[in-house]
Amino acid sequence: MSACCEFGLRADQACFFGDLSINQILVIVANVGQECLFPPRQDILSLLKLPLPLSGPITSVHPPHKAASSPPQESFRQHTQAR
Repeated sequence: MSACCEFGLRADQACFFGDLSINQILVIVANVGQECLFPPRQDILSLLKLPLPLSGPITSVHPPHKAASSPPQESFRQHTQAR
């Protein structure tokens, strides 16, 4: 739950990342290269389900769309109002 809040992940994205092994994560990083995936791209799941050697080139030609932001949580509002 905290990863969802911290990184702006949806539940399906969090489940996908939670099921990855360390080796799978390293292979993703090696193939995606310098492309930023966070805040998460709206197409992150379809991107990471591609054959991994394609993920880097696809991120280069398909720039991320701006993800819809969720409204701030009540505790965040209280924290910022207290300042």
